[in-house]
Amino acid sequence: MGAKTADSVKFQQVPSMIVNQIAIVKLQCSHDDNSLTVMLWYRQETASTTLTLIGYGYTAGTPTIETGFTDQFKMTSQNTTSGELIISDVKPSDSAVYFCAASLHSAQLRMTRSLKT
Repeated sequence: MGAKTADSVKFQQVPSMIVNQIAIVKLQCSHDDNSLTVMLWYRQETASTTLTLIGYGYTAGTPTIETGFTDQFKMTSQNTTSGELIISDVKPSDSAVYFCAASLHSAQLRMTRSLKT
């Protein structure tokens, strides 16, 4: 068997921050791979191991914000490699770790063909 290699992407995110209630928070994220055209944002609530998808956006087009986040969260994309998550009217329940990720696409369509014999 030949050796397998994994591609890696370097991400830059903002460090931890403490904010006042009712503030607007802008979390910035960037990476170094122009081929990754989808940026995704996740939230991990305190004392949880689950990541919850907040939304995702392609470089061109309107981002998709998941149900439960549409009133308070917005996403912007400056270009293929950088974007922002904007949280308005921050409250204590928004305390969490926020992650950004990048992908070639948000879903993969796999087609198969069945043959009857």
